[in-house]
Parts: sequence; structure tokens; C-alpha cells
Amino acid sequence: MKRRIFSKFKKYVREMNKSVFSYKLPALKVQNELGEHFYFIKWVLKRIFLPVAIFYLFSGFVLGVWVIDSLFLGLIIFLYSNFLPDADSIFKVTNVKSDIKEKHLVLFFAPVYALYLLSENSSRPKSKTAKPFHNLKSMVAYGIFLFAVGFILYRNWLEIASLPMFGVMGYFTHISVDKSVNIKIRKPF
Repeated sequence: MKRRIFSKFKKYVREMNKSVFSYKLPALKVQNELGEHFYFIKWVLKRIFLPVAIFYLFSGFVLGVWVIDSLFLGLIIFLYSNFLPDADSIFKVTNVKSDIKEKHLVLFFAPVYALYLLSENSSRPKSKTAKPFHNLKSMVAYGIFLFAVGFILYRNWLEIASLPMFGVMGYFTHISVDKSVNIKIRKPF
């Protein structure tokens, strides 16, 4: 079953690479990054997302808040955030300092920006570093953005906090898999 799903996923990515080609979007680099994180998602969903989701459902039940819709959106945000730091593959590494507004625009609206890059009048953003989104500063900025989106979408504080909570969890798991953040876990004994 896993092989069939993965082979269908690979076939889909290959077909997308054939139909959509742009020198501004490095398709092979994105495909390699997706393949690197694809198998880790199952582990993350079982050991990180599921316990937090159960606690979130229990908290909603205790507080009398219907949280099923925000939990579903939280799952989507979690999965999306797990791949979001790889949006930095569209940056062109140069000696020119990157514009902070353009950098955050790419971070917050990555799919829209990728479609914009497919147009002929666009240019790739520039950055001094190869991976400008693989750091804690970008994760905090993304969490604040998700808090603002949650504040617009929901009225209850539990649901407002769900978007940044699930989004930051997904983002953090990605940068920890890429070893961009040094985490030292001590053994209890």
C-alpha cells in the first residue's frame, strides 16, 4: 500500500514537472525535499499531532467549544507548515541583501508567490543565505502571521490559538529534521 501511494505520488510529481516548467522554480530541488520529508510525516502525525489533537479536543469539550472545524484546519496547516520552509528554494543566492518584506511575503503566501513566479514578468527573490526560512526567527514570524489569521477567522481564544500552535509545530518539525536547530535532549538518568 505504501509503495503504491508513493509511486502514484512520484508519478504525479513527474507529470507536474513535465507540464509546468519554469527556470525560476527549481522543480528537481523541490521534488528531492518533498521526498526527504514524505516518510517522516507518518511518524510526526502519530507521535506529535495525534496527542496534541486529542488534548485539543478534550479542552474544547471541557470548555464547551466546538473545535472539530479548527482541528481539521489545524491538520491542513500542520501538513502545509511541515513543507513551508522549503519555499526558500525559489530564492537566488547572491551577495545582495534580501528585502525583508519580500522575504516575509514569500513565507506567508508561498503558493501564490510560486504561481506569480510562473508568469514571464517576474524575477526570483534574492537572498544572502541558501536557506533563509530554516531558522527560529522565520518560525516566530510565521506563528504571528497564523495568530493574526486565527484572530480573523475565529472568535474563541482556543480556536484562535490552534492555528499558530499547529502551524509552528509543523514548521518546527521540518527545521528539526533538516537539523537547522540544535536540540539537546538530556536523558533522565
